[in-house]
Amino acid sequence: MIQKIKSNLNELSKDSLASLVPNKFKYLSLTDFTYGGLFSYISFVHARGIILYKQNDGIVKIDFLRRDLPNYRSRARHSLVTGMTGSGKSFFNKLRIVSNANDGCSVYNIDLQGDYKRLFYELGGENLVITDGYRINPLQLFEYSSEHPLGDHITTLTAFFLSAGTISDKVLNRLIVHVHDFYNDKFKHLLQDDEFENEDYPTFTDLYNYLVEIGADTEIVDFIHKFTYTIYAKYFNGHTNIKIRNKLINFVIVGVDEVVKSPIYHQIFNIMSAQMYKKKEDTLVLTLDEAKKYTTNELAIAHLNKSIREGRKYDSVIDLLTQSPSDLPDEIVEQIGTKIYFKQTNIQAVAKSLDKDIELIPDLSTYSYGEGIIQIDGKIYPIDILMTEDEQMDYKDIITIFDGEDMMYE
Repeated sequence: MIQKIKSNLNELSKDSLASLVPNKFKYLSLTDFTYGGLFSYISFVHARGIILYKQNDGIVKIDFLRRDLPNYRSRARHSLVTGMTGSGKSFFNKLRIVSNANDGCSVYNIDLQGDYKRLFYELGGENLVITDGYRINPLQLFEYSSEHPLGDHITTLTAFFLSAGTISDKVLNRLIVHVHDFYNDKFKHLLQDDEFENEDYPTFTDLYNYLVEIGADTEIVDFIHKFTYTIYAKYFNGHTNIKIRNKLINFVIVGVDEVVKSPIYHQIFNIMSAQMYKKKEDTLVLTLDEAKKYTTNELAIAHLNKSIREGRKYDSVIDLLTQSPSDLPDEIVEQIGTKIYFKQTNIQAVAKSLDKDIELIPDLSTYSYGEGIIQIDGKIYPIDILMTEDEQMDYKDIITIFDGEDMMYE
């Protein structure tokens, strides 16, 4: 298909390009964009990337996983996708999930609305609905790249404590000293080998009993006590019973009390990011919907930042979704190589995240469903994944459309 387009490049118009698109792409649109001379393209979006046609420049291919580069899997690119509710952000993410699944990638997604359950079911993946009796033990050590796993673990555990309620710096600092001693006194063997089962790690009941035994301050004991008997205990007191057995996993955080939603999000991302350091044959893609739920404190931000940096080394991709780039800290946004913007009103935040003058940014507040811009390698391009309002696409149709065959792609 791409060769046919190239051979007729000078004769192409929007209509003639559309005529070359297979019928099975009827749900996606070819849209003419012009904005103040910044760009004038016809764009065609599919799950493996974006094809842009420009009369003078010919075909421009944008590939989410950088397949145009030698050894592209080691050069995987992280992305930030922003847009208001109903702008097409989630549908765009679904296209990429299908693409990555068909490419053999492992895909782990955090789903706070249940919007991805059917898609993962149709793909043969697994939906882990947290309210179905799942627990995540924050005291379990996961894999890290550092030679000091306890130090890394204490950092992520501290971030978890900060996400789980108000605690003063003074009390938190004393608690962390006790936690460090707790591991060294009671579970030192866990720090010397990683061949342990989930059931071998301590729980909050163990930590609570230890704090009582050593006569820790009441404030510290009371803080940990809530993880043994309140709503927190339902999700965090006990051994982790989540098993990573499927390459496609959708972690569904729906129907949980608001007070535990952010801590659950933290622990699920810790489980997901730990998979980066395991031996794997294919690219790992981690998708964080409503990513601001994770960046609730400086230690969590530091952990996400580290995961983004090390993802490049461990052939892993982190895709962040949120409504506005201003939802996330600057140090996170600056780490992202590919930025995609759908309809939103905070154009100043978009300009800042793109490091462009606001005069060069289209008025995204006027964009319709699926219309947006993408920055990759420092250049800005338009994109459009518009579906008409009276058309509904079944997930089986999406999977059929993006099955990796007969693509408009070399």
